[in-house]
Amino acid sequence: MLVDLDDDLGNAIAQAVINEYRRPSKLGNKLLHNFRNARPKDTETTVLAGLVSIESNNRPIDQTKRQKVGKTPRLEVLVVCTGMKVMPASRVEHSQGRLVHDLHAEILCLRLFNWLVLQEMNAIRENSVSNLLIREHGTEKFKFKHDSQFALYISEVPCGDASTENLRDSFADQTIWHSLEETGGTLRGRNGLSRLGSVRTKPGRKDSPVSYSKSCSDKLCLKQFTSMLSSLVYDLVDDPPYLSFLVLPKQKINQTAIKRCFCDRIKMPPELSSYYHPLKVLASDLPCPFTGSTPSNLSILYCPPRSYIQVLNKGVRNGCPAKKSIQYQHQSDVSREKLAELALRLTPHKFKDYNELKNCASVSACKKLAREAIGHWGKGSEDNFLLNHE
Repeated sequence: MLVDLDDDLGNAIAQAVINEYRRPSKLGNKLLHNFRNARPKDTETTVLAGLVSIESNNRPIDQTKRQKVGKTPRLEVLVVCTGMKVMPASRVEHSQGRLVHDLHAEILCLRLFNWLVLQEMNAIRENSVSNLLIREHGTEKFKFKHDSQFALYISEVPCGDASTENLRDSFADQTIWHSLEETGGTLRGRNGLSRLGSVRTKPGRKDSPVSYSKSCSDKLCLKQFTSMLSSLVYDLVDDPPYLSFLVLPKQKINQTAIKRCFCDRIKMPPELSSYYHPLKVLASDLPCPFTGSTPSNLSILYCPPRSYIQVLNKGVRNGCPAKKSIQYQHQSDVSREKLAELALRLTPHKFKDYNELKNCASVSACKKLAREAIGHWGKGSEDNFLLNHE
């Protein structure tokens, strides 16, 4: 994996996402009003992330060479998300697939991308035209139309191992470095900061409820093996797409930490090496779009190709009660239940519950090996539920 601090492509990708966030190009007046109301106030902050496709006209960008802006292929912003919250394990385990537990912007981008892919597949199934996918002749699988690469811009370095040194250096009380409190067998977010290269849960205050959700660093590292697609979508696509680039703020990139997180800590068994698609990390020196310090409670999900926006609060649609028993109509379109419903329309197979659907995916064995190669993954939150095939 390479880190390039001077590649012009990083700024071009970041600018495309920031421009779409500041001036959404595909929203009507009502949706635009909702979007603007959900942005952080001047006293608030959040994380901005966006997924961009890079159409390369059958000439993939050479990840070993520096690119100039004048030679940059066409960029299309597919999804833009904001967010920096995570829901506690106690709420996930009672949600029946209706709570979005990880509300960090970069993970929301991947969930919304999978929603977009499933929407496009179902459109093709209903004889509509898709700008993203085609259905291959003689097979039920789908294929991406263009010879594209994908880049993920994030306005902050991902939480977890990629930013451990940054977090450690920000603490006045250095004794927290050596606390080794674990959650479900995994280091808890901000504890044990001297233990570099470790899998961690999402950071949180020491008095915050326990979450088993793994850090964004760990999840993005895993995506180098399993692709951008979730287990629900993976087998529906021929040649699943992988992230080629990760674009991060230049002044916050610690090259040693980045290389360790996405490459050096991986103990690669031979049977896993063919799945490995290493990221290239690019730098952006564009200023952060947020000036406040109080974390925003809201998360924006915006998909320009579908003129779609949804705002979340506490893991459900904004304005809806976030109780233990979440009503069907109050959940997000990127919840596990909603994504499973979209996926079930595209497969002739029957599955009893969500775990069976997810674990039957051909990528499951790769995911298990990759988690072991990255480090001690530990337990996750149990969120199984029965599936409705109607």
